[in-house]
Amino acid sequence: MFRTQAIILQKNIIHPKKTRVILFTREYGKLHVWYRRMPHEIGDTGAILNVGIDRRDGINFLSHASVHATLIPLEHTYNELILLLELIRVMSLILPDGMAQEQIFDDYGEIYSRIDDAECLKKNITIFLFRLLKMTGVLNPEPFRNQSPLNAIYTHIDRVHIRTILASEKLSHDQLDDMKRYAFSSLASYIA
Repeated sequence: MFRTQAIILQKNIIHPKKTRVILFTREYGKLHVWYRRMPHEIGDTGAILNVGIDRRDGINFLSHASVHATLIPLEHTYNELILLLELIRVMSLILPDGMAQEQIFDDYGEIYSRIDDAECLKKNITIFLFRLLKMTGVLNPEPFRNQSPLNAIYTHIDRVHIRTILASEKLSHDQLDDMKRYAFSSLASYIA
């Protein structure tokens, strides 16, 4: 058995006491696990958990889970919640199974700690998504080669701590819009 922190990327309830859960852990990347208790006990999609995982006959079982932080506090608006849930869905789609991505896990924790600031939420998600797509090899680098400021952002986005980027006031609205456009374009090409 091993213990770690994990993000719930997806829950599929097979029947009341059998749930398939996709977790993203800092040390082991994306894992598929089975949970044999009531599904509401482990939290909702996007929650950060402290978990224990047993591996038997090549199958992962969630032996215990306690919610460290939940994604769905009452003060979020519908739009904020949808943005965050879509980000979780993108993570579920593009993160490879079993490949540790410590920086992405830590980045999610940083974004998560800032979700109360509705003003910055879109900026934070855009930066996180851009970073996530670059670090997983999904982001197409071609559009940045001939655009000096965007090329610098593309080159350094995964080398600087996300807290520094999020705190920066140097990113213009136009640059953020370009980052979002190229991230969405790359994501659409990857999913299609």
